[in-house]
Amino acid sequence: MTLAVRAEHLTKVYTLHREQRRTLKEWALRQYAPAEKIKALDDVSFEVGQGDAFGVIGANGSGKSTLLVSHDLGAVGRLCERAIWLDKGRVGAAGPVRDVVTKYHLEVGEREQRERAARGEIGARYGSKEVEIVRACVLGADGREKPVLESGEPAAFELHYRNNADVGDAVFGFYVYRDDGTGIYGTNTLIDGATVPRSREGVARFRMSALDLLPGAYDVDIGIIDPQDRYYDYHEKGLNFRVIGGSREVGIARLPHRWEFE
Repeated sequence: MTLAVRAEHLTKVYTLHREQRRTLKEWALRQYAPAEKIKALDDVSFEVGQGDAFGVIGANGSGKSTLLVSHDLGAVGRLCERAIWLDKGRVGAAGPVRDVVTKYHLEVGEREQRERAARGEIGARYGSKEVEIVRACVLGADGREKPVLESGEPAAFELHYRNNADVGDAVFGFYVYRDDGTGIYGTNTLIDGATVPRSREGVARFRMSALDLLPGAYDVDIGIIDPQDRYYDYHEKGLNFRVIGGSREVGIARLPHRWEFE
């Protein structure tokens, strides 16, 4: 038999709180029922050969979905070596997790962007256009435009502009959001004390030596304003990108740190 999938000693335990903590006193004194541990998978192992049809049966709550399905791409990357992406009942990709997740982000990300644009969720733009954004893109570690970036690798946001009114007080800025609207980080050239050359056209580049965002989908507001916050040109969610990586960290962003003990 040519092996396609091997699972060895899979175990998954969920923590279930039967009683909610309703008051500050309950929080402070921990006066609530202890959490219940529910074992969804208990030392499950199996093999599937290429071309084999493999079925899993069981009652509701027996652990079938926990074994086979996840919408958490970070968890898939942390726990699995191989993955299958199912897209509308068909196999969109199968193979090493990194390859499958990257293909998923590329194809699903583009599809979601079209759908969000059609719903009017992205693309709002306003300003006097005295200074105008001509083009914007996300660059990967190799300096080329990329919609999918590696967590921890160098990256940059690049903004091409035209100074139509020859203004000398333009302020360039970016604001990064997670795609659920959670704000992560924003800054501009005025805050950072960066000198902006006065020219009729040019490129502003926000370069990061390491992209310390954890895997997920992100939007970026891009804008050019004056020092009094008057808009020359502002694009809400003008940039969109996705981050992949195999780290076991959780959350949104990586905090530079080290452990110390005394």
